[in-house]
Amino acid sequence: MSLVLANTSLEIIHRDGVIIPILYASFSHESIDQILNDLVMKGLSKFKDTIIKNIPLFTCMDFKNFKRSGSKDTFITEMQALSKKRNSIVHHAKTATVEEASEAIAISETFYRYFFKDIIKNVGFHIHDDEKICGSKLCENQARQEIKP
Repeated sequence: MSLVLANTSLEIIHRDGVIIPILYASFSHESIDQILNDLVMKGLSKFKDTIIKNIPLFTCMDFKNFKRSGSKDTFITEMQALSKKRNSIVHHAKTATVEEASEAIAISETFYRYFFKDIIKNVGFHIHDDEKICGSKLCENQARQEIKP
C-alpha cells in the first residue's frame, strides 16, 4: 500500500505541481506552441512526455540525467518503473515488498525536494507553509520565502 500511496503522491505533485504551473507559465514562454501541438496531435498520454522534456526549462537540475544517490538508473527510469509497479498493484492485485515501498517513498521525496520547488519558483509561483502553491504577484510572503531543495 505504501508504494501505491507514494506513487499517487508523485503523480499528484507531477500533475498539480508541475504540469499545471508549467502550462500556466508557458503561455508567456516560447515552448507553448510545441506543448499545445503535442497535446492536440498526440493526446494526453504523450503530452506527459512533452512536459518531462520541458522540465529543464524550469529547473537548474539536469532532470534527464539525474540519478538518486546509490541508484544505477536515471530518475526518469525510476519514475517509469514505479508507475508500472503501481499499475500492477492497483489493476492486477500484485504485491510490493517493503523495499519497493521504501524506494517509492524515496522517489517521491526526491522529486519534491529536488525538482518540484525549483519548478514552482521558476514559473513565478511560490509555496506557503511548504504546502500551498500561490501565484499572486501581490503576496507579501513571496519576497520573504526562500525555496531550498
